Amino acid sequence: MLRLFISLYLVVITGILSINWASELLWSTLDHSPSRELSTSMALTSSLAQLVNNSEQLTNINPTPFKLKLIELSDIAWLPAQKAALQRGDVLPLYDLEQQLYLYAITANKAQLLQVGPISQATSFSGTKLIVQTISYLLLALIIALWTRPVWRDLKQLTSLANNIHSLQKISNKPITSHSPITNVVSAMNKMALRIKHLIQEQKQLVNAVSHELRTPLSRLRFSIAMLKNIAPEQQQGIEQDLQEIESLVDEMLSYSRIEHIALQQNRAQTNISELLQHQVEKHRTHHQVNIITDIAKNLWLYSNGELIERACQNLIINALRYANQQIKVSATQTKDQLKITVEDDGAGIEKAYWPTIFDPFSRVEQSRNKSHGGYGLGLAIVKKASEWHHGNCQVSDSPLGGACFTISLPTTIQAPQTN
Repeated sequence: MLRLFISLYLVVITGILSINWASELLWSTLDHSPSRELSTSMALTSSLAQLVNNSEQLTNINPTPFKLKLIELSDIAWLPAQKAALQRGDVLPLYDLEQQLYLYAITANKAQLLQVGPISQATSFSGTKLIVQTISYLLLALIIALWTRPVWRDLKQLTSLANNIHSLQKISNKPITSHSPITNVVSAMNKMALRIKHLIQEQKQLVNAVSHELRTPLSRLRFSIAMLKNIAPEQQQGIEQDLQEIESLVDEMLSYSRIEHIALQQNRAQTNISELLQHQVEKHRTHHQVNIITDIAKNLWLYSNGELIERACQNLIINALRYANQQIKVSATQTKDQLKITVEDDGAGIEKAYWPTIFDPFSRVEQSRNKSHGGYGLGLAIVKKASEWHHGNCQVSDSPLGGACFTISLPTTIQAPQTN
């Protein structure tokens, strides 16, 4: 914070000093070059001074645009250089306390001065002054832009880094220039991102290793049970059921791990969601006695990873069939910027107390929806991940059928990149 404050403070101070110096230099240069109107007024003043010797002669001069007045040479405390210039016959411009311009020239009798003015310079210098101010503001903007450029570059790198962490893409540790005010922040974010990457890789390797290592002892146990002769059928059936549960858990863990691999491939294309849902419905109708009602709009297209969307819809349909009494309903609609897929059943439903955690991995609802119906709490977690990878979400609510209603909401604003 201190480094950022000092850096910005020095930039602002340096910019203001530079602008003041440049403005004074430019203005003094322009101010010492009289305009055409001022040159004409000075020439006229010099000519009038040679014609006037006393105040009475001023009444015989034709009216001029300026006020004319005779004053004594000693009425003003002139500098030696100014007094010498007047004695030579030069016209001397002078500003009063109100910054009004007056012209002075010595008369023919060398005893008095002709005062002409005040002379308006608005038309002479207003345009030039505006140009000088504009250049000064642009110079200040340039100085601030030069300071903010490395900050903006590093902030963009932080944004890209955060997006890569969110989408589990490759994280690159790019070198950061030491001149940037937020070097420490970017370096800390890079280290954190690399640490997160390593943790994710270790977690995936652990899940895969444990899942694969469990298969070997499970196979041996099955073989040993088959070789046992003096075992009661009830005991053998219980052991077989326990082994089946462990194998199902291993399969779900591997499936959950493979979902991340599918998402990392970023294989997105225009997918016909209507055909995808109809295919899933027809596939499950042949294996279940539960009536499946559909309300799917035609030609619903979405730029998405079709494999992930299909897996999410399949999990919702299987979940609904598992807990339904007589029927489930699958529907899909599309609005201007959103596509919604809804799967609901007429089962016992889910209590609202479980809604916030229903999509967490290994989260199971007790009572009617528990392990006795199959599943280990990874199916809905996969649905949630698939929705989030498409910048959408999945929500649970009560169904008009009496059971639970799951709704996947996906944005349709994400379009396929244009190809030349």
